[in-house]
Amino acid sequence: AAKNLGKIMHECCIDLAGHIDKYASSKIASYDPKLMEDAMRITDKAKGRLLYYFPFVDTEGKSNSESWIGWHNDSGFLTALAGDIYV
Repeated sequence: AAKNLGKIMHECCIDLAGHIDKYASSKIASYDPKLMEDAMRITDKAKGRLLYYFPFVDTEGKSNSESWIGWHNDSGFLTALAGDIYV
């Protein structure tokens, strides 16, 4: 099940990269129209992570369901995250 989820997440990143390429190539004439999509398709460095991010709680102690990830730094150019239902 985890491998299948990882494959789905990777395929979503490939699709998203294709849309980013399409937009970028419409704005920048010299942009390679398959740059990110090809990079995502052939990479052997794709990583899937099942992480639980605690809900953001504001100063009044109220949880914000719209901000389930919270502030963080990423090490990749596209990251797919699965919600805590899979943990």
